[in-house]
Amino acid sequence: MKLLLTTIIISIGLRAFSQGDVQDVDLKFNSNERSLGISFISNGLGLDYKIGRRIDGTKKLIFEFDANWFKHPKELKIKSYDSGNRFVYGKTNIPYSFKVFFGRQKIIYEKLDKGSVTIQYFTLLGVGGVALKPIYYLVISEDSFTEQLFNIDEIHSYSQIYGKASFLKGIDKTTFIPSASVKMGFNFDFAKSSQKIHALEAGIVLDAYLKQVPIMATEKNEQFYFTIYVTYRFGKTVETRLN
Repeated sequence: MKLLLTTIIISIGLRAFSQGDVQDVDLKFNSNERSLGISFISNGLGLDYKIGRRIDGTKKLIFEFDANWFKHPKELKIKSYDSGNRFVYGKTNIPYSFKVFFGRQKIIYEKLDKGSVTIQYFTLLGVGGVALKPIYYLVISEDSFTEQLFNIDEIHSYSQIYGKASFLKGIDKTTFIPSASVKMGFNFDFAKSSQKIHALEAGIVLDAYLKQVPIMATEKNEQFYFTIYVTYRFGKTVETRLN
């Protein structure tokens, strides 16, 4: 992930500052934004929807809605001896985070020709939390199976687990832990049309949960998460009149 992030930033930066023939291009100084993002996070995957409202010629007010799936850093999938089904031994919950961010984004380099890149940076604050869906396992009991939550005091070995129960099992026991977040990064917009958004974002997110997020019974669980991410963003701009 770190190598990918470094490669993207360097390649886009070189493209942005390289010399080329200047062409007529409509600048995005007076446009609002609507875009979707697909994120590759250092501990998971995510989707987001961003609304950008123009404040002035270089700044936007940002509202962003994020939904992420993430995992514990010590997760390791293994195979059941009997079924060959894959599962994470000791995992108790599947975490899904939902956050709403707000903040500002500012242009630091506006494209001057159709082959260059607009570079922006942003700082966002967010509130939300993580939904924890319990995992039930098919546990071998004599000649039958029982659906059980993982219990480190009762399920002692890998050989006792045949696989995972249905995903829907235990969904009614989902719990929620609130969180506060900070998100910072850079946006590199390489769209050739001023009405379109095609961009890569790279940045960091710090999530602080109200308490430790119980993902694993066999490992230490964390309350604070620091992640690096890369997002591909696509969408459109809408012309607006500045006050």
